[in-house]
Amino acid sequence: MVLIEACNAITEEAKRLECLKAAVGTASSAAPNPNEPLKKAFADIQSSVDVGISYNNYQTALLDLAKAVAAFKVSPGDDAAKKLASEALDAYKDAGTFWERAISFYARSDNNLAYGGGLPVGLTGMDWLVSKYSLPTVRSDLLGLHSGLPVAGTRSRLWEIAASKASSAVSPQPQAKSAEDQRAEEIKLVEAAAKARSCNDTPKAISAGKVADANEYTVACSNGQRQTYSCQFNICSLAR
Repeated sequence: MVLIEACNAITEEAKRLECLKAAVGTASSAAPNPNEPLKKAFADIQSSVDVGISYNNYQTALLDLAKAVAAFKVSPGDDAAKKLASEALDAYKDAGTFWERAISFYARSDNNLAYGGGLPVGLTGMDWLVSKYSLPTVRSDLLGLHSGLPVAGTRSRLWEIAASKASSAVSPQPQAKSAEDQRAEEIKLVEAAAKARSCNDTPKAISAGKVADANEYTVACSNGQRQTYSCQFNICSLAR
């Protein structure tokens, strides 16, 4: 503003315009990019989980990330990017909650033997996590009385979801795909996932409508059963 006021004091029109252009250019180049601190915060926490991080250090990293997201949300910018940043932070937080619950549960040595298949969601209050992220469950105990979540695999899956949302929040968004192109891409992802899960050697995914903001698809398996997948943000997870 000081530069612009000084430029306005110049009486000669041509020189005044040249001065104003330079002043505006200086202000634009000096303006901070609100994406940069957030991008660094997301990169820092993802790098930490990629190379290995302790639970205590993870909590510290979450606090740093929460500060960056809070600052980003009050800066000028795209509301959709702010929503994605918040959802990414939530996914990282939920991974921390799941991690803490697993540490507490398996601190009792008997639980390692009795529930070696995965953290029992019913006994640990983690049912909400399964439904929130459409996470596939496994048999937790030998008798199959409890559904469970594999600790390392579930944590990694939540970090993948968080990283995907974080990338979309801080990166320029490409031109939106048509609904038809989006469905075609999701069908390919679902069929690849169904084949990897030994559902069918040549799986065919069929649209099963929309649940909340996610598209669902079903695949008929060779054993007569069906698999249902939920797709959102180009991530397709087994729903049931």
